[in-house]
Amino acid sequence: MEPRLSLKVGAVCAMVGALGILVGNFFHPFPPPEPAGALRLIADEATWPAMHYPTMFFALSILVGLVALADSTTGEPAASLSRIGRTVAQVAVSVVLVGVAIDGFGFRSLARSWAGAGPTEQAMIVEAAHAVILAETGILHTWVTFFLGVTFILYGAAVAAGRAYPRTLGWLGIAGGTGCLASGAAGFLQLPVVIPFPVFGTLVLLWTFAMGVLMVRRSAR
Repeated sequence: MEPRLSLKVGAVCAMVGALGILVGNFFHPFPPPEPAGALRLIADEATWPAMHYPTMFFALSILVGLVALADSTTGEPAASLSRIGRTVAQVAVSVVLVGVAIDGFGFRSLARSWAGAGPTEQAMIVEAAHAVILAETGILHTWVTFFLGVTFILYGAAVAAGRAYPRTLGWLGIAGGTGCLASGAAGFLQLPVVIPFPVFGTLVLLWTFAMGVLMVRRSAR
């Protein structure tokens, strides 16, 4: 693909992906922590799969934007940092897809089975749901650590070290990625630390959208 067109396509994907996930998170209902309450809420939410399916495409759109951003980064060490970030993102996005699929499809299937089961079967499904919640939570902390954390630290450092984009914006990317990395690590290691992941996650998505705007402007020059 011609470099200017590639940059423009990546820019649009970055903006669409970031905006899509931001809007999706705003409307996403958060089930209670206890399995029975979560099953009840999801069973009653007819649009549960439809809320999650687009998220996988939005995550892939962000990946396309990050690949184009890496291709547009020149000079050392910026180019090397962005290439490493691209590799991490390409691996970590698969974890995102698995996590969203379990939440949107697997948990929905359990919830429907629970809603149509008798008391004894419901108790068994609640135990199964507890195991699924644990697995899904571990996957969540993993992709927060690597996709939103390590990836954006590397890309933020690449922008801060380069000349193609405002360096101040690079430090904002580092800040958002560092917060996500800390949040994911604290959750995975079960540390008694409260880190406001929604704040840092939103910062990363806004950073992605802003980079998309700058990439569009760069492609026009």
